[in-house]
This record gives sequence, C-alpha cells and structure tokens, in this order.
Amino acid sequence: MTKFILILLLTLLCETTFAWSTPPLENQKQYLNNKNQLKNGGFENGSANWTASGGTFAATTTSAQVFVGARAGSWDASSNSQTLTSSTWTTKTDASGNGEASCRIKTAATDYVMQVYDGTNVIESIAIRASDSSEFKLHSVNFAIGATSTGYRIRFVSASDAAVMYVDDCYLGYATNIANVSQSTYLGSWTWTGATNCARSTTSTSYATFAADADCNNPTVTGQAAAPSTKILAAAISGGVWGPGNYEFVLQGSGTVLSTGAAWQCRMLGGANGSIETGTVFERDSATADYDQGSYVMTLNLTSAYTGEIEFQCKTSTGTLSFTNGGSTQNITLTAKKFPLESQIAYTQDQANFGWTQYTPNFTGFGTVTVHACYYKREGEDLLLRCRFTPGTATGVEARVSLPGTLVSKSTIATLELAGYMQQVTTTTSQYAPTIEAGVGYVTFAVQSGGTNGVTKANGNTISGGANALSFFARVPIQSWTSTNVPALLGSVITQESLSPVRILSANLNCDSGSAITSQLGSWVSSIGNISSGGCAITLNSGVFSAAPYCTATATGSARILRFTSTSGTSIAMNCIDDSGTLCTSFDFFITCMGPK
Repeated sequence: MTKFILILLLTLLCETTFAWSTPPLENQKQYLNNKNQLKNGGFENGSANWTASGGTFAATTTSAQVFVGARAGSWDASSNSQTLTSSTWTTKTDASGNGEASCRIKTAATDYVMQVYDGTNVIESIAIRASDSSEFKLHSVNFAIGATSTGYRIRFVSASDAAVMYVDDCYLGYATNIANVSQSTYLGSWTWTGATNCARSTTSTSYATFAADADCNNPTVTGQAAAPSTKILAAAISGGVWGPGNYEFVLQGSGTVLSTGAAWQCRMLGGANGSIETGTVFERDSATADYDQGSYVMTLNLTSAYTGEIEFQCKTSTGTLSFTNGGSTQNITLTAKKFPLESQIAYTQDQANFGWTQYTPNFTGFGTVTVHACYYKREGEDLLLRCRFTPGTATGVEARVSLPGTLVSKSTIATLELAGYMQQVTTTTSQYAPTIEAGVGYVTFAVQSGGTNGVTKANGNTISGGANALSFFARVPIQSWTSTNVPALLGSVITQESLSPVRILSANLNCDSGSAITSQLGSWVSSIGNISSGGCAITLNSGVFSAAPYCTATATGSARILRFTSTSGTSIAMNCIDDSGTLCTSFDFFITCMGPK
C-alpha cells in the first residue's frame, strides 16, 4: 500500500481551497479517495505522533529497514506488555461505517500484536506474522466506526523481550478494502481472551459444538456483534436476527489434534437442527501434531432471516481436537462480514449484459425438429442468437424460430430486414438468412435462388426440402433494451430511492471577462458565463444529470475561497473571494461533479 495522501493534491505552485456544495451521501463516498487519518503513519517525520511505553523506539533510515520513502519506525521491546501507540483519530460523534487499520511490518518475532485501541478498550487486534529478512508483510484489520467509540489509534503490544520490529506505511481511517460497490458490510468481532483452565476441545467424528466451560471468558464484542448466551464459541448479533445474505466468518486461533495424521474440519452453523446451509469448510492435516495457528475462513449462506446464534462446530477423524484458549495470550477471535444474495442485487430496467445462455426455442414450419444447440446473449440493445438444428418434415407455413422467453423485437424496425446469416449442411447455391420485423417474438427466414426475392419471408418447406441440418446466427434489436446497461447495485453507486447510476465528470474552467472552457472530461459543460460580482454561471448540457449533482471545486493560482451558491441538473452558480477578502475579478479552477444520470 502506498503512502496515503489528501483527497486533493496540493502542489508547491498552487494553493488550493476545497469546497463542497453539499456533503456526499454515504454510498457516494467510495468515489472519493480515502484520507489517512493517522498522523505520521510513514514515520517520515521521525518518531513524532508515536509513543513507546518501553523498549527502544526510533525512526530508521537504513534502506533494508524501510518499506517505502526515506524512513520507517523501529521498535525493540525489552519485556512483555510494552506498547507502541499512534496519535488518536477522533471522529465526529455521528460517524459510522467500516474502518481499517493497516501497517507494513517486518520482524522475526511472533509475539507482537497490532490493535485498534480507543484509549480504554481494544476494538480489534491481529497477531503479527514473522517475515524473512527482506519482506514487509501487510497487516490489516477492520472495525466498526462509531459502534462504541469516537477515538481510535493503532497500538502494538509485546508479549516478551521480542526481536526488533520495523513498521512503515501505516493507515487508519475509513476502509479501503471493503468497497461499498460490492455491498459488503463489516458486522463486528468476538474475542475470547485466554482464561486459566479454559478448555475448547472435542473428540466428535461428526460436527459438534464445543461444550460450554465455566472457566472460559465471555467474548468482548465490537460492531453489531453480541455475546452468545453461554460460554461457547458462537456468534450472536444485536437484535438477534441475521438477515438473508452470504456471511464470511474468519476465526483466528490455534487448533491441534495430538494424533499423527489426524484430519479435522470446522464450519459455522445456524440452528442446531442443521436447517441452515453450512457453506464451505476448511481442513487441516495435523500429521506432525503441531499447533496450526492461522486464520480459518468459513462461509454461511442464509436465504431467509434466521433468529439465533451461529455456532462454530468441528469434527476430527481421530484423537482430541483442541483450540487453545487457556493462557493469558491464547486468544480466539472471530470476525464476520455480510455480502448480499444475488436476489438482493437490483438492476436498472435495461438490465446488464450477459453471456451465452442455452435455450430450446419453439419451431414453426420445420416439422419435428432435432435441436443440436441454441444459445442467446445480451449485447447492449441487441439479442444475439446462434442455433443449429435438423428439421423434420417441413411444411408450407411460415418458417419461424422463437426468441427466448417473452422478448420481442423493437417496434421501431421499419420493415422486414435481414438479421444475420444461415447455411444448410449440404451442397447448394441458394443463400439463406434470418429476418426480423417489428414487435414480434421470433425470427423468420428468407431464401434467394434464381428469381426468388431474398428479403421475403419463406415457408418451412421452401427453406428445407430434406433432413439437412441448418445453422444460423442473428442479431435482433429488443424492445425496452438500450445501449446503456449499467448495473445499479443497491447501497453502492446509487441512491436506494432512485435506483439510478451516478455519473462523475470533471473540467478545467476559466472565469473572467472572457470566460472559457479550458478542458473537460467528455462534453458535459455547455458554457460558462463571464464574471459578474466575483461569480460565474456554468451551464450544463441537458440530460447529463437528472438532478442536482454534488460538486467540488479547486482554485489554481493565488489562495482563493470558492463557494457554490446554487446547483441543479442543468446549471451551477459559484463565486470566488481572494486572499484579501474581496470578490475575484478572474480565476481558474478545476471542478468535479457527481450526480444521478
């Protein structure tokens, strides 16, 4: 991950001011570069904004100890429970969404932990993985912003007098790895801290829940997560109801079977009666009887709402399977994300393109047909067909092959026209072609030979006089299909109210006594009026935006303040104040607007 920068680049040659006409909606923020809220995340300012409670901490410039840039952080803990902590990112009181903390780390040690910490509670944590002498490994953890806190920091914790750790390119802010367009939602986490005499084990050869143990701790939870009713490894959720969706669970912990060659599997299961799908499983082979510490990914598909707890279950082919949870550092952590079902993804009425799909059409005029293969696909406003079949005893009625489903050709087709090409699997001098006319759910066929009109619908016995196979392809314009087929994903690039895809456009404009469009992406700005009272009126081409867009503007040259006074789907009004507090007489600026098509 490269160093994170501000949303807008500030250069030495221009001071800029950033102005919102109105704040972006939550589902539009993904189109703005995520800002790193962490001060000195790359240690380019030395050790500033980082605090070590012990050990040796400094900024290093040694090339082999730096991931990117000129410096990195170097921390060598001298005992357990020492910490290295960043400055605090304080969010707005009503902030919410998916958060992310990440760092590039190189160390030979295996007993460091990276945490998201709010000053009192550990929000999320991840164990630091050992790396070789040349590799910086990316460590990233997600958390729910605003669920329990408004202040967050990255904290590293040692478990011993560990080897030196080099840290670089840290990020703290809104998640960059959970894109709203995919509609994934980070639900939260459950962390069972180690407790003396806590046992998590099973000898079952069929899937079974780990028994409740009074010696174990209840989990600490984040986000929408809630503690299960008993001390078992299970996930509960606030309100108790898991909505329909595809869930991804990741369990971090140490599992082992102390029997050579034993194999074990685990899953997440909703409902003790097994009525809910269990999704995928993972399997580890403990041939060496070593602890298998890592992240175990499991998926669970809920086609309808489920009320209750989702349990972590395992089975082993032989021996006792144990998940270590008995020591002070032997934690087990479970995290959950939710993705939508296919049926929960909405599309615009023109639908999206799709690939070749097999179907069985209805045939007229060709007798009893043997179908070898018929396929169709969507390409913009057109339906593409390819089909090979062998007629039976053809008859003297109009030859037809139906389109898939209820599709009909466009009503704007003026008259009968050729739609493609067809051949018989035989030697012939005749030419064949599928034809199409307005408002019908089938293609017809024409033949040209001798004095026959090649664009006239023919009967089945004119097309086929024997049992020779026919093969054709055709392209048919479909009613209600358009060449604009952008999928509209609920909760992503659109507003749920309009189900309309957004458009993002930019331009470089000049506003003075002879205003001009310097350059633009596409052709969305129609004109810009000459300056008047420090302001300019921008006219947009009709049909670009169906409603008022959200816009940002950045002035170039001297320091200036830009302000939008009004916006609509066809016009934008803005003014400018210079660094002396008076209205500008001339200014150049970059503008970016985002709004519904």
